[in-house]
Amino acid sequence: SKTTNLIHNDSYNEMMLGAFSKAQVDREIDRLKIQHDIIAPIVERWIREYGRLKSGGLDTGDDDNNKVDVENEELVWLDLGCGPGHEVDLICRTLEKSSHNEIDSMQKFRVIGMDINDQLLSQARANYGHLQELNHERSIRATFQHGSATSIPLADKSLDCIFAKFVMQHIQGEDRIKVLSEMKRILKPGGRALIADVDDSCGFFITPEPDNFQDMMKQFNDECKGGDRLVIRKLPARLRQVGFNKVRVRTESIVGGIDEKHSFDDVLQTFYSWR
Repeated sequence: SKTTNLIHNDSYNEMMLGAFSKAQVDREIDRLKIQHDIIAPIVERWIREYGRLKSGGLDTGDDDNNKVDVENEELVWLDLGCGPGHEVDLICRTLEKSSHNEIDSMQKFRVIGMDINDQLLSQARANYGHLQELNHERSIRATFQHGSATSIPLADKSLDCIFAKFVMQHIQGEDRIKVLSEMKRILKPGGRALIADVDDSCGFFITPEPDNFQDMMKQFNDECKGGDRLVIRKLPARLRQVGFNKVRVRTESIVGGIDEKHSFDDVLQTFYSWR
């Protein structure tokens, strides 16, 4: 059997602030890459859906009386908690591909990747720095900047869409309200916040079970302090509290272990912050 140590919440927060060693951050970068690979098809579908709505001038946000006129306007996205930048790259590639098929080819996009961890931001710039250039062949550019989710350094009503993947589970107490309030503040009328996170009550379904699976899950349930594993069910009321009035919840299934690239152990470890 294999013994696995869990990253506790205080340690995780220290790492996000850059207090961990390079080796520990490197492990986090590897974990985030696997996590990205697993969830990328879901995220790409969301982006394409949003792009189609915006290209038609349709309201995709929270106010029926404030539809956004997108003609000749640069549409601005924020990947909040961007880590090493994989989702920024995915957003850029998906929007660029859609712009040749479903969105006005003259539409310009800007994608901002923001994180509180400077080491992860450095990795993002190293991975995807080429996305920062806008030229005649490219209608999309990306920038990376340091920032905290509780005090986002962007102007009021300056964004069309905010994407936050597995961020809210790590935001505790009153800080959760601060983050959601900041999202509301920086979104344009008709903008949208896309929040991807977890609710462990949905459980795991696997046949056949790996060796020691039940013991492994009991250890996780007893010891894990990596975040609020039931966060999604708590967000709708909080979103309405800060002023969002069109809140929709969509459940997506994540399937692992069906090919050689990502085993069930990969899925379990990457989504539960195991090391």
